[in-house]
Amino acid sequence: MKKTAFFYALCLTLVLALSACQSEGEIKESDFGTEADASAPKKEEEETETGGGTKTDIIEPIPEFKGISDLKGKTGSSAVNNKECCYQAFCYDDKAVYFANPGDNQYLYSYDGENLRLLTDMPVYCLNYRDGMIYFLSNGSPLNLLDLTTVKGYLYSYDILNEKLTRLTNFTVGNLFVSDRGILFLRETDGCESYQLPIAGVSRNDCISDGKYYYRIQGERSLNIIDLTDGERCEISAPKGKLFSEYTIFNGEVYLLLNGYLFVYREEEFVQMNEEIQFENIYVGRDCLYGFGIKYTENMKREYDFYKLVVEEDGVRAEKIT
Repeated sequence: MKKTAFFYALCLTLVLALSACQSEGEIKESDFGTEADASAPKKEEEETETGGGTKTDIIEPIPEFKGISDLKGKTGSSAVNNKECCYQAFCYDDKAVYFANPGDNQYLYSYDGENLRLLTDMPVYCLNYRDGMIYFLSNGSPLNLLDLTTVKGYLYSYDILNEKLTRLTNFTVGNLFVSDRGILFLRETDGCESYQLPIAGVSRNDCISDGKYYYRIQGERSLNIIDLTDGERCEISAPKGKLFSEYTIFNGEVYLLLNGYLFVYREEEFVQMNEEIQFENIYVGRDCLYGFGIKYTENMKREYDFYKLVVEEDGVRAEKIT
């Protein structure tokens, strides 16, 4: 298939440039919090304009990836990649993984392979790691893991070395993504529905690997793959009778959830890698996979544990962290 060149206009795609914006004075001090603001946020605050002033929008739009003709004319959940809008509660660096602990109110925790450590006692989501900082959203309440990341929250940063939490906005945003080009998020105004496609060349939430972009339209049973160099395209269709809910790419192979169980797509076949645990979400780490495993209480309430998933020759070994 020829490479598509549709430009997908977003309602609001905003970039908070980390250092350049501050040095150029483009961001007004009144729009951002200080260290003193680093407390659990209220569930919602109305945006206000100060007397005589104008509301500062941040900063300039970034050109978006143009390769998904399927999404032209669609809106809402049918216009986004499933992986881009699912629960994002994980990131990592070369020392540890950072995640919203399902066993402790979705507070921010770190795990270095031996030690499990609480970093901040507020529910977190849309986790991103960049240059020693963890960026995340929070509205003060835990999320349902089935919620989309379009749930809005205040933008925070956590300095890992100095153990410093800072609130960066006094308005709520969604779809947070941090790259070397800045902090990208969506801010909804005028009741307009917003959604986001990935920035060209930037790996977001396991969606880009080895020059290929992987996406699944909400509600569809197939995983679509676009080669970003020549536009060539193929798809992987889920077997009949299997619910396809999640995917990620690890060591060049597609790992996906079918009826909640972990499979790998290998030599045009679906190979089950773990038969013991059903998962809600899976993520790729530095040298293994991670996932939120489902468990049920006596009254059939759904709860979760966080697992490290080690890929071995004959399957995936699950190591419970929480």
